[in-house]
Amino acid sequence: MKQCLREFEKQGIDSVYLANFNSPKQLVISVSKSEISNILPLCTKHNVRYKVLEIEVGCHSPFVQPMNKELKEVIKSLNIRSPKCPVYSTSFNEQLVDPEHIRERLIQHLLSPVKWSDSISVLINSGYRKFIEVGFSKVLKGIILDIDNQVEVELAPNLLKK
Repeated sequence: MKQCLREFEKQGIDSVYLANFNSPKQLVISVSKSEISNILPLCTKHNVRYKVLEIEVGCHSPFVQPMNKELKEVIKSLNIRSPKCPVYSTSFNEQLVDPEHIRERLIQHLLSPVKWSDSISVLINSGYRKFIEVGFSKVLKGIILDIDNQVEVELAPNLLKK
């Protein structure tokens, strides 16, 4: 992928942003729709597997800057209380406990790359060995096991009490 990114730069394709560092095997980039047709042949040339995700806005990149002011106002209006356990920021690889720091990081999160692989590695190195994926997908389970196949990942499709 690094070769691809260098070639994007050489070709003058400057609207490509690393948005998610998911695992050693998976990166997500945000790119303008007008540049997609230019980058796909370069990915193929460098044997980079890709999947185009049909989304409206490339989150975790400067593409969301136009909506940042409105988002900031909404987040500022939220009543954020001290959490009972730390909130972990996957964009900044840090535990958050202070409501104002949580608010600040929420505002920055949409514009910042997600460092999922680093975040999971930090948690594993801190002694966490069991992860729970809430929802009906197994996507995060696969990504976590790509990072470290010695951890346990449980799926919890529904946490509601019956």
